[in-house]
Amino acid sequence: MSAGFTYVDNVNTNLICCICRAPFLNPVTTRSCAHTFCLECIQTAISITPQCPVDRSTLTTLDLRPANPLLRNLVDELTVECPNASLGCTQTMQRQLVDIHLRDDCAHASVPCTHPGCERQVQRKELGKHDETCRRQDVAMCPYCATERAVEGFETHKRICGREEVVCPSCDAVTIRAEVDTHTAACPLTVVACAHSGNGCAWEGARHAFAHHIAACPYEAIKGFLSIHAGKVAALESENASLRRKVDELEGGLRAAAEEAQAARRSLGPWFRADASTSTSASAVASPAVQPQRPAPEERVLRDRRMSPLNAAMLGVASDAPFVPRTDPSLDASSFFPPFSPPSEDASSDAFPYGRALPAAPSVNINTTLEGSLTSLRNSIMTVSTSLDTMSRRHDVALMTETLRMHEEVQSLRAIVHGLRMQVHQIMMERSQMSLSNLYSSGQTRTSEDGGWSTRAEYFNDRPSTGPSMSVPLMTTVRRTTENKL
Repeated sequence: MSAGFTYVDNVNTNLICCICRAPFLNPVTTRSCAHTFCLECIQTAISITPQCPVDRSTLTTLDLRPANPLLRNLVDELTVECPNASLGCTQTMQRQLVDIHLRDDCAHASVPCTHPGCERQVQRKELGKHDETCRRQDVAMCPYCATERAVEGFETHKRICGREEVVCPSCDAVTIRAEVDTHTAACPLTVVACAHSGNGCAWEGARHAFAHHIAACPYEAIKGFLSIHAGKVAALESENASLRRKVDELEGGLRAAAEEAQAARRSLGPWFRADASTSTSASAVASPAVQPQRPAPEERVLRDRRMSPLNAAMLGVASDAPFVPRTDPSLDASSFFPPFSPPSEDASSDAFPYGRALPAAPSVNINTTLEGSLTSLRNSIMTVSTSLDTMSRRHDVALMTETLRMHEEVQSLRAIVHGLRMQVHQIMMERSQMSLSNLYSSGQTRTSEDGGWSTRAEYFNDRPSTGPSMSVPLMTTVRRTTENKL
């Protein structure tokens, strides 16, 4: 039986089996009659009739022997098509290489999925696409517990799998990982420590010797006292932890208050007062325009002040201690504001030669409260703003008045120029008519002398001029209008 091979070339008739009428496949030869058949064909024929299909002689399977190697090579080297030619494979090869081709090379051969647990058969060319969509591609089978696990955590599972067999390090007993803790808790050879190791007992030994040790352990006799002592120590530790948290909170609040006080002190600058009694002054706020008289420097230095509790806590002195004035020049008021010098008459005359000098801006009074100073500055700014608004309105009115006056003057000049233009036009027309009249008169005189021309002047397009009588009333009217406008 040729197993369904399709041969490319014509096969020699000597290589064809007389039973299946196809080239030999695993040929065997009979010992009695030397006939050659396919192994499968002759076994099927003998099972039906124990005779040779050619000469009908008695034949059994014991009379069969492998055919000559030369014959076997001839049939194995026959060129055949791939068994998957119907699926699209176009390769041809020797018959003995068909199995290798199907196993390694044929793109249309059916191969199993490489993922464990997937039993699907796909063509070799579709294997890559199937791997991308296979539902079992992220699953692996654990060899210990026979469960499916994700590939990402498979190695981790193998290291901690509860069904893996492990050996007890104490007694060399084999057990699974899931029962190691149970075995260790009961293993008689496991090394354990004394129950009073926390109190100072240093004994360690095998579990089977623990009962003998506990009977002679000195800590066993005072275990009641040790239990009470441990409870009290735990309570004290808890209380200390609570107190430590409260102290940390108080320190944090104190640091925050100190930082805020320092920030307020820096922001107040020269208005900072050490005593709380002078921090706010209602009288100064109610009447910011009336500034109190600045005390002399000697009075400020010698004045006895009392410090606030917050400043006393920050500086580490008693709250009733007298205040010592600051001598740091960086905190003096003169460092915050430039020195004020009254303007002199010479300087004013040089700076403003065509008018009087404006009064200099008054310096900020730092002897009052910050709120009073800010209120005073706000009132001054509002006054300046009102003055600027009034000045702007006056300037707009003056500009509008000047603009109207200039507009009227321009209109009067325009009327005068128009009257002059009309007069010049009238004079030019009169001169033109006079020149034309003289020209016609001279022409008629010459014609009458030569041949009888008429001396009468005729006007075809223009009427004769009536004289300069019209220019006088027009000039008078324009002049009167201009004078009225002025």
